[in-house]
Amino acid sequence: MGAACAAGAAVAELDRGLSCQADDHTSVLQVMSKAAGAQGEPPAAEENASAHMPYLPADRGLEECPRPTGGTCLSGTCASSRGPVTCVAGQCVCKPGFCNRDGICRAQAASGRTRELRLNSCERRTGTMCPFSMCKSILGPTSCYMGECVCALGHCNVLGICRKAMGKFKAKVAPVTQSRPDFPG
Repeated sequence: MGAACAAGAAVAELDRGLSCQADDHTSVLQVMSKAAGAQGEPPAAEENASAHMPYLPADRGLEECPRPTGGTCLSGTCASSRGPVTCVAGQCVCKPGFCNRDGICRAQAASGRTRELRLNSCERRTGTMCPFSMCKSILGPTSCYMGECVCALGHCNVLGICRKAMGKFKAKVAPVTQSRPDFPG
């Protein structure tokens, strides 16, 4: 159940999982969807992926890496002193891979938990920006989240394109023995 949000509130509401509805006068505002499920999983992607902006699950490290800097960019440009930022809905937001530390975007440190999660799950961030809530169809099934295209649930970033997640699999290899000294093939 969305409520109209001012451009300044839209980015701040993202981290709290609240939903804002863009009105006709705020074309830059992205439409967000509410948190779904106890695990904090984003809702499934819909046909019109640009109509919703799901949040990433908490286990992706975003709760430890806030991207809104608190600065505004009503002219469309953020102060260079904020570091690598992009202007989203009138707010300066750190680019992917960077976190807000005291109003300045700094490189995200890979904590042990983040590394463990990357080993046990696929990366959904594409690294492609979507400042107007639109992701290019060439990226595959995506949604726009905080100015970045993110793969839909069940899909992973493979060389910049969202592909259906394959899950884990194990290859069986015939043993090499004295009677079979060469690898089969």
